[in-house]
Amino acid sequence: MNKNIIAIALILIAGAMYPFFLAPLWEDVQQVNSQKDALTTAIQNAEEFVTVRDQLLLKRDQFSSAEIARVNALLPSEVDRIQTVLDLQQLALRNGLAVGDISSEERTGEEEFTSLDVGLSLSGTYTELKNFLNGLSESLTLFEVTSLSFGRADEETGLVDFDLSIETNVYNG
Repeated sequence: MNKNIIAIALILIAGAMYPFFLAPLWEDVQQVNSQKDALTTAIQNAEEFVTVRDQLLLKRDQFSSAEIARVNALLPSEVDRIQTVLDLQQLALRNGLAVGDISSEERTGEEEFTSLDVGLSLSGTYTELKNFLNGLSESLTLFEVTSLSFGRADEETGLVDFDLSIETNVYNG
């Protein structure tokens, strides 16, 4: 009988100790399990990211360097104000237009893009202006004519003054 009383007493003591010792440990185990699940999910997401990255790198490597150069010319990653203004000036001169004032201003618009606004004062014939605009449209750099105003034609020379505003965008991503 003593053995039964001792066994029952030990069971009662163990039951009394549960809330003090085992319950906090059990909560710690559950917390570690939830952290393990979160880390497992993060590892799976990282593996998916690596897979997608590798696929995109393979697709990028399929492009030739000439194609990449064309895309970079269309939407460059940095603003070269001087080169852009020089290119526009050379295009105007090639088409017979006289270049007057030139202004340029960088404008930060949306997060990923910076705009370069260029103002040109040109003088020439309507045909020369039309050829200049065709040259802009055929350029690898994407230009947008935002405004165009005409002056009066000179009676002696037949030349017209044009004020032109052009915008190009640069990708900052």
